[in-house]
Amino acid sequence: MWNVRSTAKLAAVAAAGALVLAACGGGDDDSGGGGTTSGFNLSTSTIVNPSGKTGGTVKLGATSDCDSWDPARAYYGYCWNLQRLYARDLMAFAPDPKKATTVVPDLATAAGDTSDFKNWTYTLRDGVKYDDGTPITSKDIKYALERNFALDVISGGPNQYFLPLLDDGAAKTGTATYKGPYADKTGEPMVNGKPAMETPNDKTIVFHLTRPYADFDYLMAMGPSSPIPQAKDDGENYTQHPVASGPFKITQYDPDTGITFERNTNWDQATDQIRKPKVDKIEITYITNSDDLDQRLKSGTLDARADTTVNPTFQNEALTDPNLKKYTDNPIDGSLDYISVFPQVKPFDNPHCRLAVFYAANKKSWLLSAGGGARGNVVGSLTPAGLPGSDPKANMYPNGADFSGDLTKAKQELAACGQPNGFSTNMAYRTNGTHPQRAAALQEALARVGIKVALKGSEPDTYFSQFIGVTSSVVKNKFGLADSGWGADYPTTNGFWFALAHGKANNPTGSDSNYVDLNDPKVNGFLDQALTAKPDQWNQIGRQLDDQLMTDAVFVPMFWGKSVYYRNPRLTNVYSTNFFGLYDWVNIGTTDGT
Repeated sequence: MWNVRSTAKLAAVAAAGALVLAACGGGDDDSGGGGTTSGFNLSTSTIVNPSGKTGGTVKLGATSDCDSWDPARAYYGYCWNLQRLYARDLMAFAPDPKKATTVVPDLATAAGDTSDFKNWTYTLRDGVKYDDGTPITSKDIKYALERNFALDVISGGPNQYFLPLLDDGAAKTGTATYKGPYADKTGEPMVNGKPAMETPNDKTIVFHLTRPYADFDYLMAMGPSSPIPQAKDDGENYTQHPVASGPFKITQYDPDTGITFERNTNWDQATDQIRKPKVDKIEITYITNSDDLDQRLKSGTLDARADTTVNPTFQNEALTDPNLKKYTDNPIDGSLDYISVFPQVKPFDNPHCRLAVFYAANKKSWLLSAGGGARGNVVGSLTPAGLPGSDPKANMYPNGADFSGDLTKAKQELAACGQPNGFSTNMAYRTNGTHPQRAAALQEALARVGIKVALKGSEPDTYFSQFIGVTSSVVKNKFGLADSGWGADYPTTNGFWFALAHGKANNPTGSDSNYVDLNDPKVNGFLDQALTAKPDQWNQIGRQLDDQLMTDAVFVPMFWGKSVYYRNPRLTNVYSTNFFGLYDWVNIGTTDGT
């Protein structure tokens, strides 16, 4: 999960991806089929500047290198998005902005075959190959997943999803029995005394999970399931030269200056229903000065940012200058900006004291402090758009017509909790970006009803893991409130809420993302139910979960996040996919193609 980390975020990649193959390719001629030439925020709903031209180079910028180019280890959302260039998975997100949270078959011929959500079978397509021409087999996928167990070598990445499902030890105690293929060259992960993964032939892989997991197709769209040939694996150094299974391969790489992707001649379009690449090369230059990067966008020497939203200065210019605005997009990014209200700290052990914050908060001023309407939509419920159960009209605790606060209701709740004149508390906040301004805005809003807030800041690199993610720190610092943010690794109920709200995700003696130590049997029940339910039931379960979380009154929803991206007019076939709203670089083209 990301704590609203460096996204470009999940879409991380957004997010999340039947298929609109002709539309994604832009048709067979220069006019394309459907879509439009330019316009503000159009890439979230259609193909912008569709074209059949091929060739050319796309030039992108980023402020830093990816956390890893090893598909098993990467965890930045923008890196997940770039994996679509060179790494294929059994499943992948659909190349369609209108189906941004849908996963569809990639290397697999169909979605996983299951009758109980515990046993899953996938069959590989014919003719899939690596960049050296060798065939991709089911054994390569099994080996790739086994690497995740080598925690001393393959650090990072979303292995927390896979290990408890593929190993009895990890499921029961949190520590896997199997230690990975480097330390255990003959072993494999086991479930109920039998192999967790079977490969009866080179085209079939069968998974036997420790528990039902209805979201498993989404896990098969994550990097750790991307095939890796054992003969080419050199452990922690694999990030330097990952073997390509997609239409591009890495040809130049310097972690300080940038990376170049060029066409993989052993990739076959006939085997791939998701990618319809147009350009010959994609170059990413690392530019540590983010404002300088934005100026290069404006001047046209770069085509877009690969990593994250533009900075406030260029954002304001892009949104006010009509000539720039028509090449600007403002998609939702699947994130929730919220306030954690800690029941571990008095007087917030009383729910009425917590509700006083819900009613007194000025969400309007909070959003303005964050950058205004381009950064999000103020809401009264928790689950962001694109996720099961999301309802922008739901508002259990309405705090004024414009979300600026209902002070009468807030004072009523203060009286009900025995604090009619208010009380004092501490608030944790991040010291980077606009977070200090947001914290000050909430401090001012709560003071209107007598709640005196002392602000305590922390650097972002330790904020979640050490400052608010550890119960002892929360209690020691007497944090009643905390500036918080979250985005899903994949767009399902458990993909978003498990780590934040399930009792099993609560680790009071160590770091976790269940900051408020929630262990509500009803919440746990809805999350467990979602993993055994068919997709047509997910929305109802997600809605019930959202209502229960609002009833618990430990998360104050402030806004659902949005990002601002700028694209060079020369780019063709532009659309946003994944529930992060990122551009799908694998299908992008340029006007200087042929």
